[in-house]
Amino acid sequence: MYSLKSTDERNNAIDILKILSMVMVVLLHLRQYGIYKAEVELHTPIYWMALLVRSFSVVAVNCFVLISGYFLCDQVVKKRKLLSQWIQVEMYSVGIYLVLCIIPKAEVAFSAKTLVRQMLPILTDQYWFFTCYILLMLLVPFLNKFINALSQAEFQKCLALLLVLFSVIPTINVFGDSFGTNGGYSLLWFIVLYSIAAYVRRYPLKNRKYGLGYLLCCMALVVLKGLCDYFAVKIPAINVLPNLAFTYNSVFVLFASVCLFETAVQTRWHITNKTVGKMISRIARLSFGVYLLHENSQIRDILWDKWIRLSEYTNDFSIFIIRAIGAVCVIFMAGILLEWIREVGISKVFVEYKVKKMELTRKDIKMTQGLAILTMVSLHLFCRLGTDVYGTPLLWLNSTTPAVYILG
Repeated sequence: MYSLKSTDERNNAIDILKILSMVMVVLLHLRQYGIYKAEVELHTPIYWMALLVRSFSVVAVNCFVLISGYFLCDQVVKKRKLLSQWIQVEMYSVGIYLVLCIIPKAEVAFSAKTLVRQMLPILTDQYWFFTCYILLMLLVPFLNKFINALSQAEFQKCLALLLVLFSVIPTINVFGDSFGTNGGYSLLWFIVLYSIAAYVRRYPLKNRKYGLGYLLCCMALVVLKGLCDYFAVKIPAINVLPNLAFTYNSVFVLFASVCLFETAVQTRWHITNKTVGKMISRIARLSFGVYLLHENSQIRDILWDKWIRLSEYTNDFSIFIIRAIGAVCVIFMAGILLEWIREVGISKVFVEYKVKKMELTRKDIKMTQGLAILTMVSLHLFCRLGTDVYGTPLLWLNSTTPAVYILG
């Protein structure tokens, strides 16, 4: 069923990494909004679980940007693609808010001000990742021109400077964010990641054990955080170290991200079963809907505080684990399903629009004429014109249902 081999065909490992990264994003949010809000004691099973989740999942956002840079560094960003992504975000931002407004139990009151904010998701930073991503896409043509003008030696020097300024120094700088990287939550950091991915695409790295590098780096984060939390009782200031190490632009997280990304790039899986391959590719394409659904500002608190409520089960580890795994699975599947429905609906509208623009054949014209005649006959048989009410039904099935209702 599966064939894992080097091939020039689509690399399914990249699709799997996309799916895995989105699962990691949900796990990070589960820790942030579910576990972090609960007062979990140090070095308990839930504490270690949350630490493992954070350490192994913190690479997710970096991987998404690396994947984008890897493919876009030698392509042209299509305006139609950007418009499609903007419409997608608009539909989630506005749609979820309006749906919550009509659900009584959601307790979300309609507000014109909030509606305007939801209609401007980029300007109001409703989804920070998409705001940085769309700005990066606008800069891609210029970045590509700059990158293509560099020799390999110049590119290496440029990357070295970027990494020292925006990764190494912020990782050890305990005095604050001197260069505006905002812990990796910024367009500036996305540009750095894009440049790294472009270099890897132009000058492929040697085949190494990058998967092992990812595991070792993540375990180093676990050990660092665990030790710092242990000694923080006597030395509170020591907690600044793991806080810096866990930022998206820290040396630890960047190295782990590149290792995991390179593992997918160099593995080059190609699933020979076309059905399975297409399914994985489609899930990867739909996975962005998972982020847009559960990270919507209007549904976030309702989702974690009212529906999932992980903080209520911290005293029972087994129930906590089951509920946490169930929450991640439900959120992921709901996001994929909703995005699939949205995509199918958009496709149907687009196809119908194209059909309307096409010239009708003689057979289509005759069929349309026939349907029009049948409709007119039905209206004459089952309805009558009155002076007071236009189109009053003539025949009734009962006191409340007109016969024309069946035809409808």
